[in-house]
Amino acid sequence: MEILRQAIMCNADVGVITYDWVDTFIDPFPDLNMYKKCRNPNKVVDWLNRHALHIDRDHLGRLGDEVPLAMPPDATQLPQWEHTKAYHGSG
Repeated sequence: MEILRQAIMCNADVGVITYDWVDTFIDPFPDLNMYKKCRNPNKVVDWLNRHALHIDRDHLGRLGDEVPLAMPPDATQLPQWEHTKAYHGSG
């Protein structure tokens, strides 16, 4: 769900790209000179909160054959969102 939210927030676009016939091209060429409107990220987050699947941690479990992935030494730890801290813990 988080990947879907990120994709929507980064790519949400309801614009229509028109194609024009241009003398120097064989096929119609896209007219990319258009007005763009950014989406309200708060509305996307509100939708996420209304449609999120909430599962108690007591109902989650490991299968036993997981391999822990170590963070690469040159990686940067990003801060967690407040709602993920409550679910995943503050570590």
